[in-house]
Amino acid sequence: MNTGIRKFTHGSLVAFAIKIGSAGLAFRMFVALSRAMDPVAYGIFGTLFSMATLCAVIGSLGQRSNVMRFASGYDENQQHALRRGVIRFGYLLISTGAVVAGIGGALVLLLLLTQTANFWS
Repeated sequence: MNTGIRKFTHGSLVAFAIKIGSAGLAFRMFVALSRAMDPVAYGIFGTLFSMATLCAVIGSLGQRSNVMRFASGYDENQQHALRRGVIRFGYLLISTGAVVAGIGGALVLLLLLTQTANFWS
């Protein structure tokens, strides 16, 4: 078998195993937290966790696939300066996007908390 295909297959299987393992651990974590917390606290945790996940996805601005696409191509063509440039630009864009998404999420949370406080009072 071609060594490139073997390396790709091995890498794919390792990535798949990590993905399955992390899903199992996340499931166990949520089960343990749901048993340890009261329903209201777990509901708040679930909402905040979902908001944090959404902010992380929005904040990445598609840079994971962009960097994987271009950095590997630049690396293959021995264009190391361009590879470093796309990685640095990705870090800058993700940092900016994460800050903006975090501020937006905090504002939404603040709005929800004030509306909830008004509702219960």
